[in-house]
Amino acid sequence: MPLLRMPPLQQRHALSPLGAVLALLLAASVLCYIPMTSASDSFRQMLQAPTEFPPGCICERTLENGPYRLVYDESASTPIFGFKRYCFNIQKASCNKNSTCCDASQGVYKVEFDVVPTCKPSLKHVTLNGLPYSTWEYNTVFNTFRVTRLNLTQTTAPGTQICLLLKTNSTCTSLAQLCTYGGGACKYSLFNAKRDCCPVGVANLPPPPPPQFIVPGITRPEPPSPPPPSPPRSEFPNCICESDPLGSRLYVKPAVTATPIERNLTSLCFTVGARTTCPKPSSSCCNFTVHKLEFEADVGCLPAFSYSTVDGGKPTRVIQYNPYPVIKVSGIDRDFSSAADMKVCLVVKPQCKTLKALGKFHDGSITVGIFSKPGSKPATCCPLSYING
Repeated sequence: MPLLRMPPLQQRHALSPLGAVLALLLAASVLCYIPMTSASDSFRQMLQAPTEFPPGCICERTLENGPYRLVYDESASTPIFGFKRYCFNIQKASCNKNSTCCDASQGVYKVEFDVVPTCKPSLKHVTLNGLPYSTWEYNTVFNTFRVTRLNLTQTTAPGTQICLLLKTNSTCTSLAQLCTYGGGACKYSLFNAKRDCCPVGVANLPPPPPPQFIVPGITRPEPPSPPPPSPPRSEFPNCICESDPLGSRLYVKPAVTATPIERNLTSLCFTVGARTTCPKPSSSCCNFTVHKLEFEADVGCLPAFSYSTVDGGKPTRVIQYNPYPVIKVSGIDRDFSSAADMKVCLVVKPQCKTLKALGKFHDGSITVGIFSKPGSKPATCCPLSYING
């Protein structure tokens, strides 16, 4: 008896549910390794997984079963070189001993964040323990940002710092805009090496409001809103380096000496100082070898800059117009001990002989960056000093 064949249209309709499931599994497999359990449970979970966070994964999501937490690091979350930096630290935590996921030896393979898809163009860089890190992905289909291939062990996971850098002149410049949770808090998931444990938590969750004690007949006035933080004056220096003034013992002293010299020139001299202690002891830039100094100058004063000297040594002249105007004093290469009390002088023509004329903002101040050599370990340093003449 000949086989009864279905018309092509009926064949397509008969296979469409299977095709949909296969397409769903294919998309999910790109995001996460999915271990198989029983056939019925797996099929049900596969259909549900993409609607949950993290998407496309069959893994244990209960926070209390995981041995690690992701904690927002407010002290390290400071603006740098045209970016808003937001940092998170992995910390060891107590967990449910009855869970197979409560095993710190499984380490941390990756971190995922629940994010807004339209913020993808804003997130430009990621650092791991202060160094640039390139193994990350912003998936706009599943609203997920992943920092992967961390391969952290029980020893290396605690204390690991992950920082996200959002461009200041972009759509999303804050965690409140980046993360779907809202209010500056971020939903995250930490995956173990097998990717079958992915406890979900919320980092930077604001504390609950204090209890209100209201006395009948008395109206308590609302407290005034705090003033908004002052935006950075500029994106100087426009490079990936640690620019926090409190992150180093080195700084430029506020006193500037202006001395008339030959040919109607003026020598503006700055002195590098060294603090006894580092204001932020955890910073990677507390001590470093000084490679150069950069002065954020008005573009019109670059032609008026004649030369620079370091401790009266050989004159040099290095200027830069793009991507921003700057006077550079390079090739210094002095370690921390010999950089202290170093005198750097800029010799300028009459039209730019004061800080008010020389500095970019013409308010009597100038911003100076002290740089280590690019690519220095453990971090490239460029602590800023704000000099008012």
